[in-house]
Amino acid sequence: MIPISLRQTRTVGLTLIEVLVVISIIAILAGMLLPTLISTRTLAKRSCCQSNLRQLGMAFEMYIQDWDGILPSPGGLIGDRNYWAQDHGGGLEPYIKNQGWGSIWTCPAYNIEVDSTMVHVPRTYSMNSFLRNPPDIVPSTAGITILKGIAKDAIPYPSDTILLFEGMAEDSTSNQPYHGTGYVARCGDWSMVQGYYPKLHYQNADKPVHKGLNNYLMCDGHVMAMPPEKYPFAGPTSPENNYWYVRRLR
Repeated sequence: MIPISLRQTRTVGLTLIEVLVVISIIAILAGMLLPTLISTRTLAKRSCCQSNLRQLGMAFEMYIQDWDGILPSPGGLIGDRNYWAQDHGGGLEPYIKNQGWGSIWTCPAYNIEVDSTMVHVPRTYSMNSFLRNPPDIVPSTAGITILKGIAKDAIPYPSDTILLFEGMAEDSTSNQPYHGTGYVARCGDWSMVQGYYPKLHYQNADKPVHKGLNNYLMCDGHVMAMPPEKYPFAGPTSPENNYWYVRRLR
């Protein structure tokens, strides 16, 4: 006769085959759930980025109210006080409380190396260079010295005109680093959008930030997710493909 204790052990124990079956089922379930978890995380980062842009949009509105309806300038020279992302108290900084990496200045989906002394607030967003007075000036070294921001009332189609976009971060492998690794230009056009170039001295230049899409803050305050223009896009040629120019082609 088999002892009672031994019979109980055999009754409640698992065979090797049963253990392998359980492990296989767990592996299959994990394989099914992992893409969903990754997708959820990706969507959460895109949503957080959109929230950042909306908050920056509100900061623009407060700036506009304080400056008689005029937007800050997209760019300027070092020391100028009226371009939008100026450090040390200029631009939008007085209207934004949280600073540093992980603040509303930075998209959480960016996976970049940062080692730049050009700004004390890491930033992954750039302003549309055409939002100057006069508008639609071709971005260039000369254009960046135009410090007059445009009046909001002078933008005829604010819901279809880009205000901020997700810019490319400079790369440490460049032979001639200009602003430092991880620096994102404070202004630009379609050629400075993350995902525009197939390959360049920028980090992840060929990859849009959010699975083929980038977030854009429009001049009316709403956020759009759409794919970036691709090289060699030379610029809008009709109202149907124009989100950049203020008055040209309108």
